[in-house]
Amino acid sequence: MKKLLILLPAALGGFCTPSSQAAFPKLALEMVADKKIQSPTCITSAMDGTGRLFVGEQRGKILIFKNGVLQGQPFLDLSASLVPEQAAFDERGILGLAFHPQYEQTGQPGAGKFYVFYSAVSPNAPGTAEQPVNCRSTLAEYQVSAGNPDVADPASGRVLLSFDKPQFNHNGGQVAFGPDGLLYFSTGDGGSSNDNNAGHTGGSAARPTDNLGNSQDRTGWMGKIHRIDPLGANGPGGQYGIPADNPFAGGGAGVREEIWAFGLRNPWRFSFDRQDGRLFCADVGQGEVEEVDLITKGGNFGWRNREGTFIPAFSTGAPALEGTVVDPIAQYAHPGVVKGTPPLPQYGVSITGGVLYRGAAIPALQGKYVFGDWTQDFTSPKGVLLGLEESVGGAWSLSQLEVEGGNPINQYIQTFGEGEDGEIYVGTKLTRGPSEQANGLPAGSLMKVVAGPAPADFIVTATGGESDYTINGAGGSPVLTLVRGRTYTFDITACTCHPLRIDGAPAGSVINNNISNGRLTFNVPLAEADYTYVCSIHFFGNAIHTVAGPAPSPLEAWRQTHFGTVQGTGDAADLADPDHDGLPNLVEFAFDLDPKSGGSPALPLGRLENGNFAVSFAQPAGISGITYGAEWTTDPASGPWTAVADTGTLPQHLFSVPSGTSQRLFVRLKISTP
Repeated sequence: MKKLLILLPAALGGFCTPSSQAAFPKLALEMVADKKIQSPTCITSAMDGTGRLFVGEQRGKILIFKNGVLQGQPFLDLSASLVPEQAAFDERGILGLAFHPQYEQTGQPGAGKFYVFYSAVSPNAPGTAEQPVNCRSTLAEYQVSAGNPDVADPASGRVLLSFDKPQFNHNGGQVAFGPDGLLYFSTGDGGSSNDNNAGHTGGSAARPTDNLGNSQDRTGWMGKIHRIDPLGANGPGGQYGIPADNPFAGGGAGVREEIWAFGLRNPWRFSFDRQDGRLFCADVGQGEVEEVDLITKGGNFGWRNREGTFIPAFSTGAPALEGTVVDPIAQYAHPGVVKGTPPLPQYGVSITGGVLYRGAAIPALQGKYVFGDWTQDFTSPKGVLLGLEESVGGAWSLSQLEVEGGNPINQYIQTFGEGEDGEIYVGTKLTRGPSEQANGLPAGSLMKVVAGPAPADFIVTATGGESDYTINGAGGSPVLTLVRGRTYTFDITACTCHPLRIDGAPAGSVINNNISNGRLTFNVPLAEADYTYVCSIHFFGNAIHTVAGPAPSPLEAWRQTHFGTVQGTGDAADLADPDHDGLPNLVEFAFDLDPKSGGSPALPLGRLENGNFAVSFAQPAGISGITYGAEWTTDPASGPWTAVADTGTLPQHLFSVPSGTSQRLFVRLKISTP
């Protein structure tokens, strides 16, 4: 048995996040509706037990899918209520849809009610040069019809609130009910760029660098996330209520009391974690950095003074940020943009917020945040699926996901949503214009995120002549991944054959192979890279081949990911410390860290709690085959060390030591393998 120990003194400070890749399973996109919808912007469920999926089209229709089938009649058509379309590219239209939590509860105030955020014509358009008006952002309530649950009553519309905005872009528009039963909605900074044009607080056509901007101006609607009670009446106009515990309620000085958080540029899609209620928001960047924020009550998320964590040149001299300034939990750069040390990864040009997965169909995805980027290149559809995973200590790891068929997915990623069962759906399109079609068909599609195909054993039968036996994927065959340092065996029966060649191997690779007594053996040398072969083995004669490759253990899979080998030797040895951060590889594996990052890892923190010194943490998903333990002492130099019982319930571990009257107390974690 190997044991590795981490010393945790009672007085622990902060920590830094290591640079690492999240451990995401391979995913696939299952087509629900291929080129049957037009520019999807929102996807949601009524949570009424019917399993229906509601999809908002940008130009005004709300559609219903039942059991994956698109219904012929729209649930609601608001086309006539929208601002006229800007054909080549437009960000206006239906942007958000949410059903009241009491939607299916007959007799309750919220029964049958739902809410839509859309861009309407403003009677004040076009405004003035100093205060232009492009459209009117509108949040309205509607009611399902009395006689048909699949059709809303278009005459039931009640406008809760509306406001004019200066430009066509940066509308926000997400609408969602929080776990508190209140309605949250997002607004963009008003549009144009840099939040300093005409119509932006302190801005003008001269584009000053020292103005406040709409996002930092708490007397305005724009660049915020707001929180209201749609059934209340104490808000301006009496059409909604302002919760008394909103962060700026009763503050005066003209500050909007609806504000929940501010300092956002274009919060394009936010969602609540179904399990703990945390609010995740994607905020679209200007020209360099995209970010994901964990929204907090009253938080200031920095725009226009900051793009991500960076200070842009166009905000030189801007007033200092006020309130509680909150950094993003993740950020990445645009393709070709180098930011930060070490440089941020480069994924795309416009983030699309997603969902923290709480479904049941993909256990390996549980608790991970799936989102994307609209495209890597504005002129062509190259949307990218991305993921965030929270690690020990609250750090987040960012990954470009492995997707069957490739990632980027060659479509614009418009929006994400959840079904009633917590499964994730993606709305995409092939064109930029909201009504622009693709070869005469609607350009939009709806897809479901599902688990990707897993490696499998399989049998291939062939008769006569030279035959090709595909190992990887082609023609629907299962995938076999060859990992260096392993041996793979093909059993051959009724065969008077010999192998001719192996096609498709990487250039310059050397694969040792031989055939003896009806058995072909592949040995992939440690010196070679990892291969997922797209190749064939050629034989003469009749043959039945059984392909078998042993599945790696979690520790071997972790070594393979980080060191390119399943063998625990060299830099991959359990006691090795290749990044010289003081943590051997086995400890890095136990907390799913990157053993080659060279950064300071996020380890469990000790805390004083009810007279005890406690260490608690969640065992990372997919990490098994090891034992977590703990010991304590008042003298780490001479001991003795006393074992501490683990009183947590998996995946949580909890080690608690009474502090008593000791002036010093030390706890160390033990990581053991069989």
